[in-house]
Amino acid sequence: MQTSRFFVAVAAIAVTGTVQASTVITQWNFNGPLGVSNTPSPSTGAGSATPVGMNGGLNNADILNAAGNPTSTDTSVPNQVWRVRGSQTNGWSGTVSLLSGARFNASTASQENIVVSMDILGTDGSARYAQFQYTLDGSSFSSLGGLLDFNPLNDRWTNGITFNLSSVAGAANNTNFGFRVVSAFSPVEFTNANGLQAANTAFQRADAGNNVYTGGAGNYRFDMVTVSGTFIPAPGAAAMLGLAGLAAARRRRD
Repeated sequence: MQTSRFFVAVAAIAVTGTVQASTVITQWNFNGPLGVSNTPSPSTGAGSATPVGMNGGLNNADILNAAGNPTSTDTSVPNQVWRVRGSQTNGWSGTVSLLSGARFNASTASQENIVVSMDILGTDGSARYAQFQYTLDGSSFSSLGGLLDFNPLNDRWTNGITFNLSSVAGAANNTNFGFRVVSAFSPVEFTNANGLQAANTAFQRADAGNNVYTGGAGNYRFDMVTVSGTFIPAPGAAAMLGLAGLAAARRRRD
């Protein structure tokens, strides 16, 4: 009887697929050649990465040596990261929230339980707050989770930021899946050299000082941007494993 129950339990696990291990679908570690790169290729898997919402088309993103203390989680030597930056001619938007930042596309075909993780550094002159958003159709975006706040660690890395999309209908098995991190207005009022700024009306600098954020300086740096998931069992495969377990249990019982 105990042996029979054991095989029934194994069959139940096979049917539900709970033993599936998470695997990396696509990852960017940005350890390619140094220099300007607006479209860095993944180090694992397939996908695309681009700056979004900038005021210019070139020189928005650089690959450079990792900076900050502590460093990102990439243990490569030398370690490089991707910088999405602002400048006087190619800057972030200083007036439109949820527009400027970096976008990543990665197909989740044949995968479920999708999780996105990354390391990010926001410099002192960048926007203090940012929002993670995802797309299921390649064009419209929805926000997930609260705002990221770079003030506590401005000019330092915030590592292992994770966004779990396993409960998002449509994130699994989707060739149009993508996500972005974009600068956001301050959710609370603050004061700078221009006076009192009402909540959700203006960007605040990551250093939360008196200087005014203009979008003409500061940058977000990305490393170890990773999309992971679990393979979707082939139709009928889990059921067949379950039946095999039940048959083995029946033989033991006989």
